Amino acid sequence: MLALIRGAGDIASGAAMRLWRCGIDVVMTDLARPTAIRRTVAFSNAIVHGETTVEGLRAVRAENAAEAKKLLREGVLPVLADPECACREELAPDALVDAILAKRNLGTKIDDAPIFKRKPIFEQFTVSLSCLNPFWREETETREDIATWIGGFEFPVPDGLELYDGWEIGYRQPSLIVNVYNSGDVKSGIRIEFRAIGAVTNPVLLNVDTREFIKLNISLVAGDVLTVSTGYGEKAVKLNRGGVITDAFRYLDVDSSYLQIAVGDNLFRYSADANAENLEVSIYHNNLYLGV
Repeated sequence: MLALIRGAGDIASGAAMRLWRCGIDVVMTDLARPTAIRRTVAFSNAIVHGETTVEGLRAVRAENAAEAKKLLREGVLPVLADPECACREELAPDALVDAILAKRNLGTKIDDAPIFKRKPIFEQFTVSLSCLNPFWREETETREDIATWIGGFEFPVPDGLELYDGWEIGYRQPSLIVNVYNSGDVKSGIRIEFRAIGAVTNPVLLNVDTREFIKLNISLVAGDVLTVSTGYGEKAVKLNRGGVITDAFRYLDVDSSYLQIAVGDNLFRYSADANAENLEVSIYHNNLYLGV
């Protein structure tokens, strides 16, 4: 197996050392003028001085992919001055590691490795599967409402419509707390919908059991819908105002937690810094299972 590592600084060198000691061939690339600070423990030093040794592992500068392959056969770790990783096509690595540590992606893509290479008779390839969320997800979404309006009027009317003092066609649910039951096998994220029927300041949803909360530091007006998603790979905060949906992550309070529901009962309570009576809250979730 061959691993190609982009970057040859001290952190990348630690990863290369670990892979090498596990019996995996490693080729590293870096800038022509490496910027590593801890150079005595970085294989990028081989680009500057021609070769270097870190904890007994010798690394030598290679000028191209063919020379890198030759060094591997000699038991030496090759390092190339190749910031664009152009050697990838010829080396055809089984795995590509982005260890540049640039705090942003400089072009590495999930399908950069492995590389398929045609043989005289058959195609040799390796299929890599990424399962970032390995659970089975219930198709039907469960909804729990807090402080919403309950309808008290329906058709057909059994004995005709008769109006009298105190007659109501609906009433507001009095409880500020709701129980969200997770019948799945593992904890799961939720989708919270804050709906303003009037002015509301800084809505909050609190997990009564864990005391964790989500708070949005924003003033809502009638008709606003604020949606917060906390599921794996689905984290988002969106504001729908007048039919225009915008990103609202900036309103998330710094002490907030991405609320998850544990298996079983979960008690949630809503509030706001002002005018909580103008707030309606719904909690949505899909149960997750280990198998079917």
